[in-house]
Amino acid sequence: MQGISDLFVECYGETLRRSRIALRMAAPAPDVDLALDLLLERSYIAESSGDRGAVAYHQVRPYRAVTDPASEFYQGDDDGTPG
Repeated sequence: MQGISDLFVECYGETLRRSRIALRMAAPAPDVDLALDLLLERSYIAESSGDRGAVAYHQVRPYRAVTDPASEFYQGDDDGTPG
């Protein structure tokens, strides 16, 4: 999820289709699909209609694994206090 979020930061302001994201990520398609679904469910990204009705995504806020309690890299909340 962190890698996909970083891609959105790198492409700031752009909407990205699932196929472009999958192409840029060095991960199996099912992993990319799961990460996109989780980012969407947790409101880190949002869907919009792209060209010819294709689903596109844009970033709402960046995801950081160190602030996600479900992540193995969790280090505490945004305010700097441990879990």
